[in-house]
Amino acid sequence: MLTKPSSLMPDAMTVIHLYELGLWEKLRSRIRLVVPSIIARLEAYYYIDPNTGEHVNIDLIGQIAKGHVDEAAASLADMHDLLAQFNSVIQRDLHEGEVEALTLLYTDQVSDCCFCSADRAAVKALVRLGLKDKSISLEMALKCTGLSTPRIAHRHSEKWSGHGRRKRRGNGSRERALLRILYLNDSHNPVAPNKRTVTYRLL
Repeated sequence: MLTKPSSLMPDAMTVIHLYELGLWEKLRSRIRLVVPSIIARLEAYYYIDPNTGEHVNIDLIGQIAKGHVDEAAASLADMHDLLAQFNSVIQRDLHEGEVEALTLLYTDQVSDCCFCSADRAAVKALVRLGLKDKSISLEMALKCTGLSTPRIAHRHSEKWSGHGRRKRRGNGSRERALLRILYLNDSHNPVAPNKRTVTYRLL
């Protein structure tokens, strides 16, 4: 029997694929969704409609403001501490939103939550942190909530998740640029009540 987690933390690819499948709203109505701040504000902001080929906006900030989706933010200090546990190869392959998600789970800032990612680097990092039990494929997440998965992409399947080699990007010596997150003091930002700029570097 499948065990349904109390909440689900999707990465950017998972959010986008759920919109492509037309299942985001259905999943949101069946389980608590927690989205890392970086993913909500910088990474998952549009998808390509598979029927029309048009770009369609994803308004996670609006959903957070309405209380439909929860937002979670990790501190820079905690994210740097987490990255320090990995070598330069893993640091390079992890996206910024994934780093924040892993940090939130590793520091137990989000309780009883499973990370849903189609990125092998993120899944492997989760395993290295001793958090394999907090990883779930999108296929399994949908099954746990009673949703069908007839058109799910292979990379989001239970069979694919966390297995095989991941193709390297770039020339292998790439350094990420500075990532600046501007938190605005308005109704769309429940996480940070005061205006601040966060600067974050992956080395």
